[in-house]
Amino acid sequence: IPKDSELLLLISGGTSALVEKLSEDIEGETLSDLNHFLIGSGEPISVINKVRKRLSLIKAGRLANIINDIKTTALLISDVPDNDLKVIGSGLTVAHQAEDIDISSSSLPDAFKSIIKDYPPLANSDSFKNISNQIIADNQMARDVITNLLLECEIPCFDEPEVIEGDAIHCAST
Repeated sequence: IPKDSELLLLISGGTSALVEKLSEDIEGETLSDLNHFLIGSGEPISVINKVRKRLSLIKAGRLANIINDIKTTALLISDVPDNDLKVIGSGLTVAHQAEDIDISSSSLPDAFKSIIKDYPPLANSDSFKNISNQIIADNQMARDVITNLLLECEIPCFDEPEVIEGDAIHCAST
């Protein structure tokens, strides 16, 4: 990327599962096996994404190491409660601390723990001085639009204020 460039990043929910750059000592098959285990483990998405962040050379703000002082604007579409920038897309453009990727409470088997015990260094705070993050849409905005549209069409609706998270089958049955 030429130094005099300006970058525009478009980051939305789901990015954590769709974009990755691994160190050379981790193979794609290992990541696939780990993700397969995690998705079936019952671990909350927050833990799954912490594991993804530990392995990644771009997640947990490490993308700033690659951007390397280039003026960058990240436009974000949030799918997470409270629009936490560290969570949207695994926080590609936001500074993280070690506790943000702490997985000590996870139920990972030892074989996987040994793979992720060491992790690439996090970007230092200076790496973010030319990065601007802007949330351009979020879950509440989408719910408001849908609610208003349904009410205009005289279709009864209810906007559930509580965040529902977890396994979809379990949540749907309760």
